[in-house]
Amino acid sequence: MDTHVTVIRVLFVAALATSVIVRRSRTGVVRVRGATLWLLAVLVACGGGEPSTDAALDVAADVFECIATCDLLNERRCSDGPERCMAVDGCLQWVALDPCEASAACIEGECVACSETGTFRNQPFEVDGEERTYFLHVPDSVACGVAAPLWVDFHGTATDAPEVAYNLAEQIAIANREGALLLRPRSRFRTAGAFDVYQWDASPGDLEVNVRFVRALVADVEGRYAIDADRRYASGFSSGTNMAAQFLGDAEPRFRGYGFVAGGVWTPGTLRSFIAQPARVYSVTGFRDYIHPSWRTLEALLAENAFPADDLFVRETDTGHEQYGWHLEEMWRWMDAGERPESAVDSRWTPEDTGSTRTLLEAARHPDGPVLVVGAEGTVLRRGGEGWASVATLGDAYLTGVCMDDTGAGLIAGDGQVAVTDDGGESWKLRRAPTGFPGAMLSTPFLNAAACPGDGRLVAAGYWLAVETTDGESFDEVAMPNGFGGNAQAASLAVSPTTGTTVAAGYFNYIARRVDEAFVQASPPASRPWYSDVSVSPDGTFWVAGDRGAVYRSEDDGVTWRERSPDSDEDLYAVAAEGDLVVAVGAHGAAFVSLDQGATWEASVLGDGVLADVVFLDEATVLAVGEDGAAFRRNLRE
Repeated sequence: MDTHVTVIRVLFVAALATSVIVRRSRTGVVRVRGATLWLLAVLVACGGGEPSTDAALDVAADVFECIATCDLLNERRCSDGPERCMAVDGCLQWVALDPCEASAACIEGECVACSETGTFRNQPFEVDGEERTYFLHVPDSVACGVAAPLWVDFHGTATDAPEVAYNLAEQIAIANREGALLLRPRSRFRTAGAFDVYQWDASPGDLEVNVRFVRALVADVEGRYAIDADRRYASGFSSGTNMAAQFLGDAEPRFRGYGFVAGGVWTPGTLRSFIAQPARVYSVTGFRDYIHPSWRTLEALLAENAFPADDLFVRETDTGHEQYGWHLEEMWRWMDAGERPESAVDSRWTPEDTGSTRTLLEAARHPDGPVLVVGAEGTVLRRGGEGWASVATLGDAYLTGVCMDDTGAGLIAGDGQVAVTDDGGESWKLRRAPTGFPGAMLSTPFLNAAACPGDGRLVAAGYWLAVETTDGESFDEVAMPNGFGGNAQAASLAVSPTTGTTVAAGYFNYIARRVDEAFVQASPPASRPWYSDVSVSPDGTFWVAGDRGAVYRSEDDGVTWRERSPDSDEDLYAVAAEGDLVVAVGAHGAAFVSLDQGATWEASVLGDGVLADVVFLDEATVLAVGEDGAAFRRNLRE
């Protein structure tokens, strides 16, 4: 037989075979098939001695009429009901079996009894001989056999049923609206004093065990409900973010979207083999959150592994460790549909070119007039009569606190570093945050705030620690009790120019004033997770700003507080006042202006990025700073 003819025959019939080589299963696994037709191609071309070209073409025509729609692996699928791949008259075809009963649905080619809808708490599940627990919510709208989204969410650290803590009601509302199953696994626990503390990956060996548990649990849910393989998402809060991150490195992608709230990753080894895949990542971790460095670790890993920038949505905020309902709403819209808010800049505000693309987080007006602004990655800028200029880059810390007094002394705090100056901010000496204090809970203190009382002392405060120095070299601890037997988590400090009183604001309704040597907590004006900023006007009036549009004022040196909040649910990160004028700024480019000490407010939107601080340049002009080096100026008398 002519060799060339043989090759032509093989290629001709093989070409027919390749048309059915691949398909994608419901679970997203790519399967290769067509081996049977390849074998048939070889037999037609080479077997049976010396067939004529016409005979070969006749056989090829028969094969063409009998192209297999399935392979010999006894594949299963669902159409109106279960189907099997079977030989019929010499051809491999899909054959319909008896339809499922009304109380069952076809899933992966099998009739599976329909599982219940509803909310299921404290559900037991055994993996590797260890009984674990999970929470599952299945909306009533989920129809038997109709593929639905699956949202796996990993809780933060908690005691007692942690899987139902942290914004469960808000997350269920989203799941109900979207017809999505909400699955919340429970972590292992560790014993701390008299409490069992549930925390992901807290003990040696937890990580591998937890990953196996989650994979088995997800497979179990998918065996009981029809799940849309293109709408499976994983998210986490706090310690749960490290758990969600573990699935980024799956060789066969399990999830198509990932959400990280108040955290990132601290066991990154398994992500080194991460391969970019069709997925979206949402992140929101406040700059005043002590876990912010873990998000930066994950962000760097994504960049190193060429994760597409268009699939990454980083929502910047200037608050502390917390999860809010709007985080989950925004996360879902991004993971599921790639939606993110859009907005314009109010024309009453004038943008300024700061010369920086790094987020600006805190501003302080020098007694002589210039404004010192600090921010991400060690950024220190000055805005004076000649415009904006870079002063220094202080390492890679995210700087969130700055102050200066009329003696030329100043302090910068943020992340794990502090810096001091004695020449009005012309030069700075960078130091690691002081360590070794009995009240500290972190090995490297995470300091957020700075205050310069003007009496030779410089004060810094942050998570579970406040310190002061008189020489910029040695630091002493300052008592800052939170009323629950520990130290407070502070976000901001301010000093009255009339009395010298220092007021602190922070986590869990925390507002306190320094009396003698210690901070004494005031009665909170209202319940808020975070008061992110405290400021003081030239006449000594204190102001605080916080979550869900909170603005409060004290006219008695921080002893009592009166509400002056705008009608808004936006989280506010800064407030400044001068006479009757008050300005508050915060998340999503929100800016509010009052001309009557907060009795009434006018709303503005300055883009969609974070506005982290606001400061008066003179008696009528304000400057707001924020994301990507943004700065906006407005004269409130015009």
